[in-house]
Amino acid sequence: MRAAHSLIKHGNDEREISGKIASVKSRYGLATLRLVVDRRDGPYEYAHAEGTVQRARTPEEPIEPTNEELIAELPKSAEVKADGSEGQYSYEAGTTERLMDKMRSFGARISESIRAGCRVLLAAFPGKPRLAFRERSNASDLRPRLARVAELIEKQGASKEERGEVINQLRTPDNQSRGDLEGHTLDSVLKENQRAIARLIGQLRQGNHDAIVGMERGGAFVGDVIAAGSEELAKIIHKVPVHRAPKGDNKRKFDRDGMMQGEFNKIITTGARSIAVVDVYMGGRTASSLRDEIFKPILKENPDVSFRLYWIRETLEFEKKSEAGGIELEPARGDFKQNSPLAGRLSTVTQHVRMALGDDMEVVFDPDARTPITIFDRQGRIVRKWSPGPGQNTRDLLIELLNRPD
Repeated sequence: MRAAHSLIKHGNDEREISGKIASVKSRYGLATLRLVVDRRDGPYEYAHAEGTVQRARTPEEPIEPTNEELIAELPKSAEVKADGSEGQYSYEAGTTERLMDKMRSFGARISESIRAGCRVLLAAFPGKPRLAFRERSNASDLRPRLARVAELIEKQGASKEERGEVINQLRTPDNQSRGDLEGHTLDSVLKENQRAIARLIGQLRQGNHDAIVGMERGGAFVGDVIAAGSEELAKIIHKVPVHRAPKGDNKRKFDRDGMMQGEFNKIITTGARSIAVVDVYMGGRTASSLRDEIFKPILKENPDVSFRLYWIRETLEFEKKSEAGGIELEPARGDFKQNSPLAGRLSTVTQHVRMALGDDMEVVFDPDARTPITIFDRQGRIVRKWSPGPGQNTRDLLIELLNRPD
């Protein structure tokens, strides 16, 4: 019946399918097998196959599906294509596990080998020649490039130049063109971010805040990730625009007209007194500017208001040599000094990651982007690729992935 289903699924018309149904019946020794077409009102016809499970004859050997039937049933995301001689195929990088699982469901024994630097899956069915599936690479120089990026991401004490080499490929830095590897993510970085989001959601639930604020763009993205992971927290999340200081004003990050303060005051007027702010922490200027330009005047005017900042802090490059000769993270900015009368009303909670996924990635902020999320390992091998589903864009897909257990 699986073979008949494959014919119906991939056939072009009733005559073609009916002709092949007979060969399926004969090949598998079925007592009966016929195509049934249900013509209903509307533009579509519905077809299914009916047959008896009992066979008219019992073959000595179980009959395995033909190569054509097998390939038709493999995951579409693998994009399996003929690759030279009979029994040779290629498939899309990053779909190996799904491909192997499906072939095992057909009873195949799977082994792996390396040919000309490419991974090859060998599928052995009883009584049949092995089928070979070669993993396609995206470009001849991609694997060493990805391996180099992975090395730099994991390097403790990476320099500013080394960070730039990574960022210029995986992100869209300010006033620069989009990185040509946007959408590619090191496997350990994805797992690290998944754990950070899970902890962050747990801490926000325990915080019992009146409001959670995410500032455009990075903070708002973190807010969207949290909202997707917790219906409870989604009800109190506020996304606010950022009002920056005019160009040339190098002493401030936010405007001098009180518009940025006003965004927080709007939330306070709704009755919010315990306010959480979620964002991505990199160099620390945003943290210091929030403290001095926004929180300090608001706290002075509202003695019953408090803020807690929840940072996803990126550590790549922001490390230094310790006095003991090791590597330690640079001190965080943004807190009041301990002797400040406001110190008890501004606190921080930090999740450390090598790289914060989503921040400064143009494919995450372009609503029309449908770029896949491609996962690679430290050897530069593509190990998984996810594409946006129906109605999804890349932002939606990344939000979904970040809320999955690592």
